[in-house]
Amino acid sequence: MEKELTANALATLVDHGYSFAVGRVMDGIHENSPKVILLTPVKGQDAPAELPAGYDFCVKFGSGALQLIYDRPGFKVLLAVEDGLPESDDTAGSQDPGIQYSEDFFEQVFDSIKDYSVFTTTVSGKLNSWNTGAEHLFGYTKEEAIGLHFSVLFSEEDQMNKVPEELMETALKDGKALNEHFHRRKDGSLFWCNGTIFPLFDEQSRHKGFTKVIKDLEEKKLTERQVDKAKALSASIIAAAKEPIVILDGNLVIKKASKSFYELFGIDEKPTKGKGIYNFVDGLDRERLRYLFENALSRSAVCKNFEFHFSPEDGKDKVFMLHASKTKSDFSNNTDMYIVFIDDVTEERMIHQEKDDFISIATHELKTPLTLIKASAQMLQRTSEYERLPPLRRHLGRILEQTEKVLLLAGHLLDVSNIKTGRFTLKKDTFSLCELLAGLVDDFRTINTEHEIRLDLDGTCLVYADKIKIAQVLTNLLSNALKYSPDSNEIWVSISMSDDEKNAEVSVRDAGVGIPEAEASRIFKRFSRTRTVEEKNISGIGLGLYISAEIIKKHNGRIWFESRAGEGTTFFVNLPLA
Repeated sequence: MEKELTANALATLVDHGYSFAVGRVMDGIHENSPKVILLTPVKGQDAPAELPAGYDFCVKFGSGALQLIYDRPGFKVLLAVEDGLPESDDTAGSQDPGIQYSEDFFEQVFDSIKDYSVFTTTVSGKLNSWNTGAEHLFGYTKEEAIGLHFSVLFSEEDQMNKVPEELMETALKDGKALNEHFHRRKDGSLFWCNGTIFPLFDEQSRHKGFTKVIKDLEEKKLTERQVDKAKALSASIIAAAKEPIVILDGNLVIKKASKSFYELFGIDEKPTKGKGIYNFVDGLDRERLRYLFENALSRSAVCKNFEFHFSPEDGKDKVFMLHASKTKSDFSNNTDMYIVFIDDVTEERMIHQEKDDFISIATHELKTPLTLIKASAQMLQRTSEYERLPPLRRHLGRILEQTEKVLLLAGHLLDVSNIKTGRFTLKKDTFSLCELLAGLVDDFRTINTEHEIRLDLDGTCLVYADKIKIAQVLTNLLSNALKYSPDSNEIWVSISMSDDEKNAEVSVRDAGVGIPEAEASRIFKRFSRTRTVEEKNISGIGLGLYISAEIIKKHNGRIWFESRAGEGTTFFVNLPLA
C-alpha cells in the first residue's frame, strides 16, 4: 500500500527506529500527472551498504526527507506502507491535526538541517526551539531567540497587518499555511524567503504549538533582480545603438532590435512583434536568409561579411553586409539566440561601381592613343633615315619602352575593373599546356640573356582553359622570377602531372629576394608589394599576382607559393586536365 509522506508519518517512523529510506522516481498515472517519488523505509541507524534492485537513491530521515516533502515542486512523495510498519495517526482531532513531532524526531531533524531555518513556538507564538539553520539565517543565537515572539521575524508592516497571527490561524484551520515574502533579521535587514507553518499536537491531539520551516530565497530573488537589470541594460543598449542590430530567439522570431534597424527597413516596431525574420517585411531575399541561419550558422557559431540584398517596393535596392552569431541565452533557460549586426554598404558599393566604371572607360580611352603612338614609333624605326640618326634611334627606343609599360598598366587596370564588375569572361578551348609553356620560355630566353631558364616538361598536359589568360598568368610568373632575381642567373621551370593524374602542375622557381613570412598573406591582394622589393627599387605596381590568382580561380584551379626571405620563391599553378 502507498500513502502520501507527511511530516507526521516521518516523525512516527523515526520514533520506531527507522532512520533511512530507499527511493525511486516513477512517472505519474496520467500523461499530465506529477512524477512520483516512492520511499520504502529501512530500519536501523545505518544506511544500507547497497541499494536494492530497482531503487535509485537512499535518503536519511530528517533534512533530506523534509526537502523531498517541501522542496520538490512537480513531484508527489509517497511512502510504501508494508506489513509491520508503524502507522501514524493523521486523522486525530476534529480538524486536520497537522504534525505530531516527538522529541527524538526533532533532535534528528534539528541536528541535520543546515539549509533550512526550523523552529517551533508555543500556542501563543513564543519561540521554544531554534536550529542552527535559523541562527545562520536570522542572526539570533538559540539563547537570544528562545522566549521571543516569532512575529519579531516579520517586517514591521506585516506585524501591523497581523500577518503572523493570520498564519497561525490558517495553519490551525487547514493543517498548514504557506507564505512567501520578506522576513527580518536581527540587524533589521529584510530578506525574501518562503515558509510553511504547521500546528503541533501531542499524543492526545491537544494543540501544543507550531513549527515553521523557512528557506532563504534572497539569493534567488537577487539573481532575478540582476537578470532583470541585465535584460533592461541590454535592451537599452540595443535600442540606443546607432548600428542596426536585431536579436532573434531560437525560432528566429524578433525579440529586440535597435531603432536604426527599423529605420533601415522603413518600418515601425509594433508590426514586427512576434514575427519571424523571414517575413517581417516585404522585399527580403528569403532564400539567402535561410542559407545564413540553416547552413552557415549551423556549421559555425559566427558568420561575418554575409552579403544580403533587400528590394523594397520603392525600387531602391539595397546591399547589406550581415555579421551574425549564434549563442545561448542566459535569460531564457539557455535556449538558442541569434544576434545580427547589419552594415548598409549600398552607397559604398555604388562608389566602387562608379570607380570601376571610370577605370574601365579611362583604360579604354588610354589604350587607343597609346597604340597609335606605339605604331607611329615603330614606323619611324623602319625608315632609312632612322639608321643614320643614332639619337633618333635611342629616343624612339625609349618611347616604345615606356609605351609598352603604360599599355601593360592599362591592361592590368582593365582586367581589375572587369574582375570587380563581373565582366571578366573566359574563352576556353583544349590545348597543350606544355607547348604553351615551352613557347613562352623560348620567348623569354630570346629577350633575356642574363638568366638561364631550365625547363623540365612531362608529357603534353592537355587542359581545357582560356589559352590567352593562362599565358598571361605564366608570363607574369616568369617575368617576376627574372625581375626579382637580380643577383641570381638561373630560373627553374617545370610541369608535371598530379599523383591522381587529374591535374597539371606548373612550378616557377627562382633564387631571388624571396618573400618575408610576415608579408606572405598579402601577396595575392591588389597593389601588394613586399618591403624588400621596394627597398631594392624593383619596378612594379602589385597587380600581376592578384590578376593571376583571379584567372586561376575562374578555372577552378589553384595558385600558391613557397618562399624564404633572401633564398628565393617557388610559385605553383594547378589546373584541371581536359
